[in-house]
Amino acid sequence: MLMRYLYKDVYCLRNLYQKNDFPRERKLFFNQQKFQKRSVFQIIPHFYNVKTTNNEGYFAIGVYRGKTEHNIGTLWRSAYVLGASYIFTVEKKYKKQTSDVVKAWSRIPLFHYRSFEDLLQNIPHDCRLVGVELTEDAEMLHTFSHPKRAIYLLGAEDDGLPPEILEKCHYVIKLPGNSSLNVGVTGSIVLHDRVTKIPCTLPPHHKEG
Repeated sequence: MLMRYLYKDVYCLRNLYQKNDFPRERKLFFNQQKFQKRSVFQIIPHFYNVKTTNNEGYFAIGVYRGKTEHNIGTLWRSAYVLGASYIFTVEKKYKKQTSDVVKAWSRIPLFHYRSFEDLLQNIPHDCRLVGVELTEDAEMLHTFSHPKRAIYLLGAEDDGLPPEILEKCHYVIKLPGNSSLNVGVTGSIVLHDRVTKIPCTLPPHHKEG
């Protein structure tokens, strides 16, 4: 039904164009854009000045000096299922684990940064770094308004994120409790909170194995 109306509109536009019954500025536009050769999806947005918007944004999640590779495999799986664009490690590389049963490595990439400074230098434009750490001044996750474009940084279970890294984060958030959860669980909870507050297009179901 939608295609029928789109093609009807394009047919009317072409008739007006051929009859010279077009506003001068629009005719100049279509002359420049080779109007006669453009598809329906290229013509309609330009004619009605339709602007596309990205309300979902994007996000990624990673671990600083992660120590348990099994947890990173679990995090990779959760990141894929919950719509992350990629995951990453800082200062420690990752080897594929059996915990990644949906083969997330084949669906979203993992990047490795040699240092925290390396990560900072490669953060995408207008993207916010969100540290996840149990500190007194960190904001509780359930009240946090997630940035549209965000990178979430987790620390290892025992050491967490050092103060010099927390100082460079745009935001610092924490989960309830007085002791840290493992990286896979923490990351999954943070991403679940995000997708409930900022709905996004999630990937299709993939069988395990």
